[in-house]
Amino acid sequence: MIVPSLLALATSLVVFSSFVGALWLVRLATVERPRTRALASVVSLAWFALAIVLSATHFFVPGTPPPPVPSLALTMLPLFVLVLAMTFSTSFRARLDAIPRAALVRVQVFRLSGMLVLAHWAGGALPVEFALPTGLGSTLVGLASIVVAARLARSESPDVTEGRTLAKLWNALGLLELALALPLGAKTAPTHPMLLELPMVTVAAFLVPLSFFLHFASLRSLRSRDSLQAQGVGSRDRLGV
Repeated sequence: MIVPSLLALATSLVVFSSFVGALWLVRLATVERPRTRALASVVSLAWFALAIVLSATHFFVPGTPPPPVPSLALTMLPLFVLVLAMTFSTSFRARLDAIPRAALVRVQVFRLSGMLVLAHWAGGALPVEFALPTGLGSTLVGLASIVVAARLARSESPDVTEGRTLAKLWNALGLLELALALPLGAKTAPTHPMLLELPMVTVAAFLVPLSFFLHFASLRSLRSRDSLQAQGVGSRDRLGV
């Protein structure tokens, strides 16, 4: 039987690695903007620290009676803010455009954390109806990120679209896995409180909204590249090239 303390340590390391990945993307996005990098790093650290503190103080454990708005739903607030910034802020989109497309995919190798969910199931701590779809789905997304990122890196040429098509399919799979994990987690947590305790709750409090945003940012980046390619083709056609 797998030692629970080792699984807890592994889960903590995975969540921390996702935070390090976020800082890596911040660095890529702000290579020539040290002040912006410092601000973005502080915001990322504050988000991560807040998720840890709220988790440690059992903020996400429902009371009696439960709050009007499920506390775990509040973990999606940073995602909402980031999506708003991506939608309405030109400077924010410019920073995202500075990140290599392959990097937005490669960083989600932390989704291999699904293997830890499977390990908890193998130890009898989680039910099969939660562990198999979420554990296998997350593991597959994490494994595929390695392959997809490599193919996408070779598809930087405007004339090569295979890697970008594969990346779009991967993003769709990743978003589907996250969308399925949310209701399954909400259904399972009341009878398996370990999902609402450290370190497992930090997966929902930080890793899940971060993964959602990375998928949205990747899809936007791919769509932007497709638009630029279409404009380039149109220009060449008008010039008779």
